[in-house]
Amino acid sequence: MKKILLLNPPAPRLCVRDYYCGFSSKAEYCWPPQDLVVLSGILSGDLQVCYLDPCSAGYDRRRSLEYILAGDCDAVIFTSGSLHLTEDIAFVKEIKDNRARAKIIGSSAVFRFIGADIMREHPFIDGLLRDFTNNDAVLFLSGEYENIADMFFRDRNRALRSNWKEREY
Repeated sequence: MKKILLLNPPAPRLCVRDYYCGFSSKAEYCWPPQDLVVLSGILSGDLQVCYLDPCSAGYDRRRSLEYILAGDCDAVIFTSGSLHLTEDIAFVKEIKDNRARAKIIGSSAVFRFIGADIMREHPFIDGLLRDFTNNDAVLFLSGEYENIADMFFRDRNRALRSNWKEREY
């Protein structure tokens, strides 16, 4: 069974990344990012799902990275946003540098608009979700690329692909 880590990356200050919006928290409260909450339900069928939120746990980058590497996950799905995008990408690169076989997948509204550029600039990122409410993450992790509906990803040959199927409402 594949082990998947849902990650709200460490940040330089307490921040909330919620439903594709990010902001600094002025109080000592944090709630889990809604995209990761939804993904936990979608992924939990055939995968072992773990969650780490260094922001609410008070972990710094070093402690967060040690925790993640000790868990030896097959994939890390991280949330991000424009608030700390540069820091988030740098952090997941550290994960990939230490666990090359781990798939790195991002989830953020910003990826809907600049996802292709992010993928071209950061070849260690394996995929970017454009919709966290469908099963694209499951399909990607199982190698069923032809059924992916709305995601930027690298296929088996590491070629960049973007599936974006029109939806009927």
